[in-house]
Amino acid sequence: MVKKYVYGRPVETEAAVVSLQETAGTPELGETSLTEGFCFRYTLAEEDMIFGLGEANRGINKRGYVYISDCTDDPDHTENKASLYGAHNFIAVSGKTCFGLFFDYPGRLRFDIGYTDSRVMEISCADANLAVYVIEGTDAYDIVKQFRKLIGRSYIPPKFAFGYGQSRWGYRTPEDFRAVADGYRENHIPLDMIYMDIDYMENYKDFTWNPENFPDFGAFVREMKARNIRLIPIIDAGVKVEQGYSVYEEGVKNGYFCKKEDGSEFTVAVWPGYTHLPDVLNDDARRWFGDKYKILTDEGIEGFWNDMNEPAMFYTPEGIAEVKAAMRTFVENEPEKDAVWAMRDMTRGLANRAEDYAAFYHDRNGEKIRHDRIHNLYGYYMTKGGGRAGTYQRGQTFSAVLTFLLYRHAPLRRHLDGRQPVLVGAPSAEYPYDAFAEYVRIPVFRRGFGRLRRGYDKGTPAPLAGVRHFYAADAQSLRRGYENAGGLPV
Repeated sequence: MVKKYVYGRPVETEAAVVSLQETAGTPELGETSLTEGFCFRYTLAEEDMIFGLGEANRGINKRGYVYISDCTDDPDHTENKASLYGAHNFIAVSGKTCFGLFFDYPGRLRFDIGYTDSRVMEISCADANLAVYVIEGTDAYDIVKQFRKLIGRSYIPPKFAFGYGQSRWGYRTPEDFRAVADGYRENHIPLDMIYMDIDYMENYKDFTWNPENFPDFGAFVREMKARNIRLIPIIDAGVKVEQGYSVYEEGVKNGYFCKKEDGSEFTVAVWPGYTHLPDVLNDDARRWFGDKYKILTDEGIEGFWNDMNEPAMFYTPEGIAEVKAAMRTFVENEPEKDAVWAMRDMTRGLANRAEDYAAFYHDRNGEKIRHDRIHNLYGYYMTKGGGRAGTYQRGQTFSAVLTFLLYRHAPLRRHLDGRQPVLVGAPSAEYPYDAFAEYVRIPVFRRGFGRLRRGYDKGTPAPLAGVRHFYAADAQSLRRGYENAGGLPV
């Protein structure tokens, strides 16, 4: 049985596919407080185990640590991190009493699962506008089954997507991709996809390719497909600020980018330099951005990798201005002994600043919504726009032609338009890979999304660890190997 409790005025997230009547009051299990935001508190029995949270680190049993649902662009996926790429607000309590909790809330949500007090689980957020689903069941399996019904089933990707995909930052030319394909074939290793990271683009601009390296992009796509290999190009959330770039100029002209409070376009730096973010929560803007995928499907592309859609921020003009002012004071005056550490922390903190996420807005059906309040929805709506790509192949519907859409940011939302497989984060080569596979992979399984494994984001692993990477991938339905440039020579 699933009961729905509503507090305040929740933002519509499209998470639930089943319409449930609201239950009055508060859940019988635990205690709910609305005095300072929202807080759910539950006393844990000694035998209680906590499963879920999707892409989160540490053990399968989440008891004993703090997890924060706040989609974060942090490549260092180590055991001490509270937030990774994804935000999956579902847990199942299995022990003295079995029940599940799904917090339908798109902002920052904190799960203290027996960390501050080993006997207490506390889930809290600053804004008491959310829906809470309480799932009663006989065991964890029953609870997960009911939850899957609540949020909808994952879509079945095209056949090639069940194969192995090779990805590495730094492939720039057709020769680079051909060399990868040749290496796999010569070593009798199956290969169905090669991912195209940002280096295939013209100056890191979405929906472009480097005309010097790919004078006939469509012919190269067809060449690789003739070898039974699909090319999967990356699309990043940030649209490069550049006069003469049609996507940028159209977005500005039609007001399709996220705005600051004063109505001007919000600017953030990522790979292309300064960019604007498409306001994908706005129906018109999302439709416009999604239609751009046709540029690549017209060339024969059948799958996409949506990335940087937490959305990631390297820095903003406002952050740079603050650092410049602080640095000027630092070098022009006699600094105090600890000032150097403050400057270090300030420059390190330029990326993904909370104040920057609170500095821009979305126009959703005429309602102005500050981004930090719906932060964990951005990647879902970007990918929902990208789901329009399926309508461009032979003029058929998305369900008739299954375009493969992979996305890094992973909200807990149903999948079709946004029902794509999750890109599970990559550990450093120094991090125990087998442990990472266990910590992250199985909770993702429990959520019911497509599963996918990356390789190492930093460094080169020991040979045995690299072999175990492939072993772990074989246990999953979708597989992708990833290396940064300078990693394994694949």
